[in-house]
Amino acid sequence: MEFRQIRFFLEIVKAGGFHRAAASLRVAQPAISVAIRNLEEELGITLFDRERKKVRLTAEGHIFFRRATALEVLLRDIELEMGELRGVERGELRLGLPSMLASHVFPEVITGFRQRYPGLHISVYGGGGVRIVEMIENGEVELGIISGSHVPESLDYLPLLREEMVACIATDHPLSRSASITLKKFASESLFLFEKGYFQRELLESLFQGEGLRPEVVFETNHVPLLISVTASGGGATTLLRLAAEAAPGLVPLSFEPPLFIEAGIAWKRKSYLSSAARAFLDYLQPSSDRREK
Repeated sequence: MEFRQIRFFLEIVKAGGFHRAAASLRVAQPAISVAIRNLEEELGITLFDRERKKVRLTAEGHIFFRRATALEVLLRDIELEMGELRGVERGELRLGLPSMLASHVFPEVITGFRQRYPGLHISVYGGGGVRIVEMIENGEVELGIISGSHVPESLDYLPLLREEMVACIATDHPLSRSASITLKKFASESLFLFEKGYFQRELLESLFQGEGLRPEVVFETNHVPLLISVTASGGGATTLLRLAAEAAPGLVPLSFEPPLFIEAGIAWKRKSYLSSAARAFLDYLQPSSDRREK
């Protein structure tokens, strides 16, 4: 059994088929098919059900997938640890960031960190809070920004910020001269919201359910500029963090009654190996965290 075969197998599962996996890995599809067929013959089992239009894992394939995923994480940790020989000056940092914080909070943070360690390679992966937790647990990223209200036991967590979440409407909206809005009134609007799995959407869904509200969500996106543009054109309302709302053209931010806040911080997999680049980034963030908590 070769790790190349395992990597092909995992990519087929992730991509949903041999053709997409080949495109993602930039490998000829016949090479992947042969590698998987050889792997199945070596193991004496069938990993994929190929009789259907979409490739699906067999029962044995599901068991192998769990083991292969764990092996991939282990091998990635080994690569990171061996990479320590190059030191923090030449390492790599893989970071998961929600789109709004990536646009309005972390550019300055990342710029300052790169000035301190100019030789580091930084890769930023976007996604909602739920997806970022998955990326951390699967070893796709070492560090990620997640909501402080739902931290899995599998992760360690350092709080970083507490920011008000506000309702946003167009400047010509009838409520544009108001200073605040109730959750019930907000729910009566046509809503333009982040997709499920994002901090703000998860908080709103929880509040709506608690109040027995059933709002009409007419538009969903995880693209912040598009969300701002659609809301500014009128006909509905959205939510943003105040720091983003106050910088957005054509929008009026309204505090909720009572005010709502998002707490977020940086997380990493508990008991996992952290590269020197990741540890340096945590050390860089720690003073900011200390100042916010005082």
